[in-house]
Amino acid sequence: MDYITTIEMSKIWGISSRRIFLLCSQGRVPGAEKKGKTWLIPKDAVKPTDPRKKNNDVLEIIMLMGRPEHWYILTTVARIPSPL
Repeated sequence: MDYITTIEMSKIWGISSRRIFLLCSQGRVPGAEKKGKTWLIPKDAVKPTDPRKKNNDVLEIIMLMGRPEHWYILTTVARIPSPL
């Protein structure tokens, strides 16, 4: 398996190397290994999601489905706020 450093991964993920260091320290990057002071991250590692951000993809799909009277029912089931 190929590994890269936090600095190299920061360019791929578009976040700071310090943030990646913290994610590795918290165990949120699967397969990351610490060698000395350096974190080695698998090249194919997936960027962890930010739990503070909500995924609005479901809302966009629902809004494309049609009539507004159906939005409330579908958004309630999906546990996202109603757009009305």
